[in-house]
Amino acid sequence: MPRRLTSLERAEQVAALARRLGFGRAIDAVRPYALRALGTMEEEVRGLRLRAPFASHAHYIRTIKGGAEDYLLDLFVESIPEGGTVVDVGAHIGLFTLLAARAVGPSGRVIAVEPNPQTRALLQGNLALNGLAERVTVLDVAVSNQRQKATLHVNEEGFLSNLFSTEDGCEREVEVDCVPLDELLVEAPPIHVMKLDVEGAEVAALQGSHSIIAASPDITLFCELNPGTLQRAGFSPDDLLAALAELDFQAQAIDERSRTLVPVERARFDRPFVDLLAKRTGGHRAS
Repeated sequence: MPRRLTSLERAEQVAALARRLGFGRAIDAVRPYALRALGTMEEEVRGLRLRAPFASHAHYIRTIKGGAEDYLLDLFVESIPEGGTVVDVGAHIGLFTLLAARAVGPSGRVIAVEPNPQTRALLQGNLALNGLAERVTVLDVAVSNQRQKATLHVNEEGFLSNLFSTEDGCEREVEVDCVPLDELLVEAPPIHVMKLDVEGAEVAALQGSHSIIAASPDITLFCELNPGTLQRAGFSPDDLLAALAELDFQAQAIDERSRTLVPVERARFDRPFVDLLAKRTGGHRAS
């Protein structure tokens, strides 16, 4: 229903005008109810159908359709071989999982990890909507460097839910199991592509993945680097780059504006984060 996104854009133009006239508080009070009244949206993204509540996911889907991650998505799909194995850690409502399931074909395998029960339900619904559920295993855990129970702070949009902070509008808590990737994927074949977007838990996730990475010499890793979420988890960007180097990954930043890969130190933070593409260099040091 593309016209709903157009209607939202028009409504936001009116809201912006109202804010300039001094009615900002009234707009903030009314906006959540107005969005909820729009119900569920369904949009086509790269030939795939995404269905989600309008109130919580319109901004995300509009951002994707607007091209904000076009180069990342192109690189991701191009990295996936037919019949390959893809792991999507932090699968959200399923865009990357769906792209991977379509790319690997009927002989491939996709493993999607999503601990947020509300978002996971949307992910599973989108897999069924696109007829790709049989190619995907969905796991209801979080990832870390050790097995433990943890509290997931959940926000309405899902993609900002995290294990470390109640900021970013996180309104409720869910107890989840944290499992190292080495345990979670112990029976998985060698991985060809992994996406890691876990709101600050990237370092701990990598620390728990030495064995599966060692068994996947041709793996391509897509990983978010977000200084703010890393700091909340007690890490820094340098810690993330060190964890990648320990696994013998060489990382480059994905520059959406120039559609090029650039050295991480030259990354442009047009948003609070930058996406990295990392490949093995050949001398993995397993622990």
